[in-house]
Amino acid sequence: MENTEPTIQFQAPTLEELVPLFPAYDIEAFIAQGGMGAVYQARQISLDRPVAIKILPREFGADPEFRASFEAEAKAMARLNHPNLIGVYDFGDIDGMLYLVMELVHGKSLYHSCYGKAIDPAQAAEIIISICQGIDHAHNADILHRDIKPANILLSQDATPKIGDFGLAAPMNQAANPEDVIYGTPGYTAPEVINRQPVDRRADIFSIGVMLHQLLTGQMPDANRTAPSTISACPMAYDAIVARSTQPNPQLRYSSAAELADALTKVSSQSAPRLNVPVAAGPVRPMQPVVAKKKSPALALSLLALAAVGGIAFIATQKKPADTTTQTPIEPKPTEETTKPAPVSTFPTKPVEAASVVTAPDPTPRKKDPLKQLGELKDALANGARDKFPDGTVEKNGSHFLYLKHPLSWQAAQRFAEEHGAHLAVIADPEDRKWLMRQFETSDPTWIGAGLAANDAWQWLDGSEWNTADRPTSPSKPTVNDGYLAISSSGALISQSKDENRPIMLQWRDDGSNPCTIEAQLKRTTASIEKNGLDKAIYPVGTRTHSKSHFLLLDKKLSWDKARELAVENKGQLAVPSSPVENEWLAQTFSNKDKTTSFWIGGYLLTPTSPWQWLTKEAWHSSGWKSGQPSKDTAQNRMLMTLESASDARAWSSSDGDAGDASVTLIEWSQPKQTSTAGTFDLDKWLASVNRKIADRVKPDVAEYKKDRDQLVDKYIRSMKRAAKKVDVPGGGRGGRGGRGGWGQERIINLVDEAMEKVEQSGELPDSLPEFAPSAFHEIHKESKTALKTLDDAYQAKLKAHMEFYAKGLLGKITDLTSDGFVQQANELQDTVKSLGDDTSKFLGTLNL
Repeated sequence: MENTEPTIQFQAPTLEELVPLFPAYDIEAFIAQGGMGAVYQARQISLDRPVAIKILPREFGADPEFRASFEAEAKAMARLNHPNLIGVYDFGDIDGMLYLVMELVHGKSLYHSCYGKAIDPAQAAEIIISICQGIDHAHNADILHRDIKPANILLSQDATPKIGDFGLAAPMNQAANPEDVIYGTPGYTAPEVINRQPVDRRADIFSIGVMLHQLLTGQMPDANRTAPSTISACPMAYDAIVARSTQPNPQLRYSSAAELADALTKVSSQSAPRLNVPVAAGPVRPMQPVVAKKKSPALALSLLALAAVGGIAFIATQKKPADTTTQTPIEPKPTEETTKPAPVSTFPTKPVEAASVVTAPDPTPRKKDPLKQLGELKDALANGARDKFPDGTVEKNGSHFLYLKHPLSWQAAQRFAEEHGAHLAVIADPEDRKWLMRQFETSDPTWIGAGLAANDAWQWLDGSEWNTADRPTSPSKPTVNDGYLAISSSGALISQSKDENRPIMLQWRDDGSNPCTIEAQLKRTTASIEKNGLDKAIYPVGTRTHSKSHFLLLDKKLSWDKARELAVENKGQLAVPSSPVENEWLAQTFSNKDKTTSFWIGGYLLTPTSPWQWLTKEAWHSSGWKSGQPSKDTAQNRMLMTLESASDARAWSSSDGDAGDASVTLIEWSQPKQTSTAGTFDLDKWLASVNRKIADRVKPDVAEYKKDRDQLVDKYIRSMKRAAKKVDVPGGGRGGRGGRGGWGQERIINLVDEAMEKVEQSGELPDSLPEFAPSAFHEIHKESKTALKTLDDAYQAKLKAHMEFYAKGLLGKITDLTSDGFVQQANELQDTVKSLGDDTSKFLGTLNL
């Protein structure tokens, strides 16, 4: 079968040609080009955000079927919004060329970062869990990916997996027609896809399972589905997950990506470190999806055109000759009409590009992208090599400096620098600052390695002495987000919010050292505390001070125990809000307006009967508990502070201390302000004592009520019996048969005696009398019921007064217990008060009266 797909020679537009076509964007740089289009880095002016713009050849836009498919797929992808999916922002037609505007991800693909090597199982699990979460989001929108593989997973600068290349995405539960193309990449594609059977979300789960095997072992699964633990000695618990994910029969796989993620979460380490695989700024060309020919090329081209940043697809026919630089097309299961296909290739021996990808000659010469060069040199620079640097690097005073226009927040810039063996430039000499800015001819404020530290003092990252003549322009009352330094084109120092996106100035020391890492800064802090004490110690940049307590927020996701160990190792402690005032300061200082911030604080519950207490043994206060917190589950015995806004200091909750609850770590250096020895409290013993005392108060009223009530009932009985003897029975004397109903006097007396015997036994008056009873009986009954109600009302009023006194005492104790940290006991006592309500009988039962 010949290849009838059109061959498109695509001439990528120059930056100068694109600028007038996209007035809403600043077109900043060319990224990559292939037969299916070109990708450019840009910034959306209105929202001030970086984006990637992909331009497709004009030939595609001229095909009506292609345009319709392109629009449908773009709208489908734009509906997805998840941190682990590359977002699609916009699409359209410019000068006859279709285009996509997408999220710009600065990072290498997982394929390039982890190719050919097994990584730590916990890191592999973390990557796959994130991928599962993104894919599950797409599945819930009824979209299958159908080409999941490491080349289509980008790792952002903080190592967050981003799934791209939804170019082969399709609705679920569709089977291929005999003449349709089979999409996917050999080795990753599920059997039901190859065999043209109905496909659902489990096809993507198969691909994820293959990728998990590859991360755990550095190899693709073999025909025998060899367990990963026998290849790389990873924990055997992963074998079952890989086996179930890659079952040839989809009915035996996990039913959803979320279920696969849950299984991985259970077996992965509770304190697994975050991913630490190489990541570099700048997109890359991943492995290409392979498609076989079908009747109409339009839909295939449309789907391929939606490839994510840097993903340039190609088309291959079923009879294309074997090529060692490309992957073999996927063939359906052989039938009587087809011959058995040749074995498909698996993960290639080295990163390759599709044979059909061509690079058009650039009409204007371009400098080599320093971001790309940094990616190539990353490992060497991080390991201390200093023989090669990106183009544009300048040397001065035993260091190499590089200006990167790529804008980042201050903390992201510092992380990026560390990953590449550098740090944000430390330039203490004003003349050196002026010289550097002249070298790079930039007008934008640029991040350097300095900021506010403890006691609002300016400090260089490497601990160099601060020149008091340098007075940066800064907020009068800096917060945790303010007080990070940028340098102007004239060399002046400018204080900025850490969340501002600015270009960065990198510095590599020629001796290979890096004294600016957070680990190096903490090491200097520890040494200075040992030498000079807490008050005169030097603390890392970013440390904030309240009174004499110093706090540092670290971008580390740890368990409660691990965070405490880190703090203690550095002569500090988990942050303790020593007072309501300090608790409010913590909320105002460390909240983030754009996202929720969670960190451990140094409160814990030792045993169910112990009080909540601080690690520092300071006096306890409970001003920060959220409503309904802490949990009544005593296994939730560690304290978490979760800030959603600066105005809400009631942010404490209880937790089991798992690393997943806290997003960052907050260390405090201080001396305890007031010590307190936590004891125990026996609630049952205390409550029994209180109940005895209250019972002694209530007993006289109970006894008096019983006495008065008995007298009232006795009076009622006697009055009714006397009335029976006085009843006038017409037509007959005593024993006669006259009167209503033929009753005689003696009969009436007997009936009343029987009724009064029941009253005496029950102690209760009857609710009513027969209507035909003589009026004398009704008068006695009414008078007695009224007297009894008056007695009951007075008695209930006394009981409720006692109940109020009792409840008030318990509520006061609840407040005291909560303030002293005995939250569990306070909760139990609160339940006791609630159970009483207004029921005086329950109150008497509680007192055993």
